[in-house]
Amino acid sequence: MKAFSLSTKTAIGSFTTGIDIYCIAMSSDFVFTGTRCGVIEVWLKERLARVGSIKVGSGASTKVAALASDSDGEMLFSGSADGKIQVLIFKIPFSIGT
Repeated sequence: MKAFSLSTKTAIGSFTTGIDIYCIAMSSDFVFTGTRCGVIEVWLKERLARVGSIKVGSGASTKVAALASDSDGEMLFSGSADGKIQVLIFKIPFSIGT
């Protein structure tokens, strides 16, 4: 996945992952990618570096199909292929382990 600068219309870096990405959401500090295996990968926006992951389900039907972040960056909404919606609430500041 590549990151682009809208002002210069050029690639500024890339995220390297071995998992198929189905959706993406951003907060002020992080980029979240939803994958086909029920994992949300967490990337530090400033460095384009993966800093952790969140397992939101198991099995083939838990593909992360949709992600959205609130405007404060304190909540992440995840919709999966099994019809479930999960709300992840982060305490600011927060850290994510791998």
